[in-house]
Amino acid sequence: MSGVNSSNDKTQIASLDSKLRTSKAINKLNLIGKKVSDRYLVEELIGQGGMCYIYRARDLFLESASRPEVFVAIKVLLEEFSHSEEAISLLKDETTKTQQLSHPNIVKVYSAGSDNGLHYVTMELVEGETLEQIIKRNKPSGMVFKKANVILNQLADALIYAHSRGVIHNDLKPSNIIFDSNGSLKVLDFGIAKHKTIEDAYAVKSESSLGTVGGYTPTYASPEQLKGAAASVKDDVFSYACIALELLSSKHPYNRVAADTLPKDTSAKRPSNCPLWLWGTLNKAISLDAAKRTDSLKPVLDKLQSNFKPAIALAASTVVLALLAGQYYLSNTNNIKQLEAKLDNAKAINQQVETWMSWNGPEILNKLAEIPPQYEVLKQGLLRSNQANILQRFDYRANQINTSANKFKDFDETINVYSKALEYYPDSEKLSVQLESILRERQSIISDITSRIDLLLEQSRYSELDNNSIPQLINDLSVVDSTYVYRPSEVHFDNYKLALDKAIEDIKGLIRSL
Repeated sequence: MSGVNSSNDKTQIASLDSKLRTSKAINKLNLIGKKVSDRYLVEELIGQGGMCYIYRARDLFLESASRPEVFVAIKVLLEEFSHSEEAISLLKDETTKTQQLSHPNIVKVYSAGSDNGLHYVTMELVEGETLEQIIKRNKPSGMVFKKANVILNQLADALIYAHSRGVIHNDLKPSNIIFDSNGSLKVLDFGIAKHKTIEDAYAVKSESSLGTVGGYTPTYASPEQLKGAAASVKDDVFSYACIALELLSSKHPYNRVAADTLPKDTSAKRPSNCPLWLWGTLNKAISLDAAKRTDSLKPVLDKLQSNFKPAIALAASTVVLALLAGQYYLSNTNNIKQLEAKLDNAKAINQQVETWMSWNGPEILNKLAEIPPQYEVLKQGLLRSNQANILQRFDYRANQINTSANKFKDFDETINVYSKALEYYPDSEKLSVQLESILRERQSIISDITSRIDLLLEQSRYSELDNNSIPQLINDLSVVDSTYVYRPSEVHFDNYKLALDKAIEDIKGLIRSL
């Protein structure tokens, strides 16, 4: 059924008074190569929404010798809305609302402006893969929870932050979530957000709101949102749960059917990648009955962050103590000493577990080997709770390796550092991106050096000196990649033979002339 309701995946724009619209459609290419407000040089169209086009542009005012190119995203109101005071007011309101949001997982909005009837908003430019693309890439079984957990943590944290400041996204969907070059999640399009305490014009179309403009995506919208109810945090909770379950299964929990058309008792199915301890909370978040749906994402985030925590080990050791104590009271006197010994041993284990759980900081990497294999969950908990500090230490090591004034980076050692970090955090998108970036940089330098060697050999320039000599370039290759072996081609060998024969003939001629 996922293909039947494709229109449900698009943001629906509520009605706009026909008197305020212009009949002329905007030419989406007419801004490319032009300056906006004599500051932003538009370079490329990168997106389109129901009310706006989005371009990549250079901020000429901020460019300098040290920063030759400064890029921003510029969202331009469609020409058909450019004479609507309501639409322009909404664009300004977007800037006011989203400028107050300062969170690493929310795209920054800079300012709004007008230029000869053109109304626009400038914001942080993020170029990368959307969550929609990631979901498609993980078909048909969905993303494993270990990787999805990282994404769901960031998304929940961003939305909780926005809700704490009275802002509701109101059109949350996979295509509005993008990952930057460092693998960090960014939530886009808070531009159609609603405020919890201020009634604005971003309402879903209903019989009583014929002159408003706003948006939502039916596939991810709550039933009450589709029916035109006032904006609520519960709308974002519902959308979040839909996205979470789709990420874990590659299937929309309600088969992409608009929620207001489903019977109220319709229930979603737990994806195989969704742990049982999380399912209860997500199932409540995706309830079609708003009264039964949780009014915050905090319970979801708490569940996500409780996974892998050392508290699991503590709970397990407490259960052991309780079982032993029960055995003690039920046993006869002949087993008392044996049970006391077991109890003492359990207490010792419990004390050891508490000691392990007190470890913190990057230094735990040197101690993990002390924890027996049967406490693997505790190890993972320590790694998760100290992830930020540990990754910071790996970054510091990589930077220290390359602080000297050497001609090239120590790529081999830098790659070893990030490869080691990935052994601890194999699901870290940031580490994967950093390692790939280092590998690409090294390959680019190798390609450059080998091209120079090829050129020297093809032109028989064997007597070049200093940094352009063939021996020096070969040495540079070994510094950049100690395992790389340069292999001359047959043409290079033929050229060398011809040059050698000519040199011999020249020497013979010189001898004869003497």
